[in-house]
Amino acid sequence: MVNFKKFVAAALAATMVIGGSVTAFATDPVTEGSQDGAGASEGHVDKNVVDVVLPTTTATTFAYTMDPERLITATSAARFDEGTSFPTENDTGVYFLTAEKTYANTSNTVQVINKGAVEQKVTIKAKLTAGTKDIAVLSAAPAADATTAGLYLTAKVANVTKALSTTDAEWYLKLPGNDANYEVAYDTTETKYVYKKKTSGLTAWKAADISVTGAVTNGIAVESDTTAPQITVSWKFENVPAQNDSTSYESSAAFSDFSDTPAAPATTPVASCAYVDGVIYVRLVTGENAVASKLTSVKVDNTTKTASVGGSGAIAIASGTLTAGSHT
Repeated sequence: MVNFKKFVAAALAATMVIGGSVTAFATDPVTEGSQDGAGASEGHVDKNVVDVVLPTTTATTFAYTMDPERLITATSAARFDEGTSFPTENDTGVYFLTAEKTYANTSNTVQVINKGAVEQKVTIKAKLTAGTKDIAVLSAAPAADATTAGLYLTAKVANVTKALSTTDAEWYLKLPGNDANYEVAYDTTETKYVYKKKTSGLTAWKAADISVTGAVTNGIAVESDTTAPQITVSWKFENVPAQNDSTSYESSAAFSDFSDTPAAPATTPVASCAYVDGVIYVRLVTGENAVASKLTSVKVDNTTKTASVGGSGAIAIASGTLTAGSHT
């Protein structure tokens, strides 16, 4: 009996060993598998940045006075405030106010400036609106031997000049953008990529200059109630059509450079200064680089003072008053 129990115990132990060995080799080896990876796009940045600056104008920008009988010259501008200046060389008899007390035969230049990253289509139109009893409008500059009074007005846009009439003169331009002035950045506030203007290292933008000039016959009498036509200049911009664009653009258009940082103004060279008895005397350079004859005003305590400066090129500033003077 004892031997039988020993046999059963030994058999059970052998079975457990065999069973354990079989369990260790029961799993088959892995021969294949897979793993999903989610797809994502970093996003998109719109580089079609449009930023066009339209002209800054006032009611006087293209307003003008014509003087066919040259009354202003004959009276030394007696009707105007003292110190008012008019052209003295190649005067055409048509005057635009270009600065305080300053008139010229051509208006101030205004600009359409493209500060965007992409090219823009710019349309400029200019025309005349007739008054009640207008002087005749000419299609060419008045001849020196003209016998009938007439007025000639033109507009120059991007260096292309056209005569004005009661029908629109039109200019169609492709004004370049400046992609080099932009860069891709990440906006942490809006949590997205943006195409923004650089903060430094900007190069010049392109601008279309606009100005108006005029000429009127010289010395031919007109009726006292003669009128002059009104000038209207308009502008707009839009994206350049991607296709089917039949626009006739100005092929000879010339654009000017516009910088966000204006060049430093030229300074007037000074040869000598003196302070005597409360008066500052300034003598400007004379000779090849002389500017004294062109000096018409000086700012004193941020107030412009005007004076006539003699050929000596000397001015005196005393108690905030500018006068011609000299000191040796």
